[in-house]
Amino acid sequence: MIFDSWTDEYEARWACLRAFLKKYYGVAPALPSQQELEADLGISLRGSVLAWVQLLEGLAREGRWRDVFRDNRSFDPVPDIDALSILVSGEDDVHWGVLWEHTLSMDDPPVHFYNYDYFGEHDTSFVEGGLVPTLTEWALDYWFTYLSDHKGSSKVSEYRNNKIQPGASSAFPVVFSVAHATVLEDEGMLAYIGPMTTQGTPVVKLAADDEESMKTLRERIIVPWVP
Repeated sequence: MIFDSWTDEYEARWACLRAFLKKYYGVAPALPSQQELEADLGISLRGSVLAWVQLLEGLAREGRWRDVFRDNRSFDPVPDIDALSILVSGEDDVHWGVLWEHTLSMDDPPVHFYNYDYFGEHDTSFVEGGLVPTLTEWALDYWFTYLSDHKGSSKVSEYRNNKIQPGASSAFPVVFSVAHATVLEDEGMLAYIGPMTTQGTPVVKLAADDEESMKTLRERIIVPWVP
């Protein structure tokens, strides 16, 4: 299993995240050194921010960026905000950022969402739209959101209009919360139970090593639809 070593320590979480990316996205880039990145970017890095920048630079140098991301690298200040942008949407209207004061004072700082102010209702061009408590949680939640069959070697299914089996999580040896979701894992099986949709059911991503495991996982998580 991948996430049986997920703890509150950011180093352990990053080991899980890299293993997740290798298995489910098929990427394991070489990581540039801290000294090299700090010289290139002109900023100091530590903790999860360093691990994030190393990963993104490694993917970009190996031409694997689009295997993982639909959005764009951004290691510049968020416009009009005292924060470092760590990713910007493909439309340039959303930044995900870490407050500058947290980049060197916290091992695994919160990630803030900044939305472009299209209507000019604020004094700044971008305004905060929420946050996730840690960068590691935000990263995993992001990667689950865009997980699909073509990314890695595993089978992946998505459900949006199905109810969850009562007590489904009790049968899994690994259960933990990340951002606004719950992650469940067993041997060869991984489930992400995300936030509720407007239909009152959660977004669910299931990943399994083979078709038989996927069938078993689906039966453990999803209530069958009855016409």
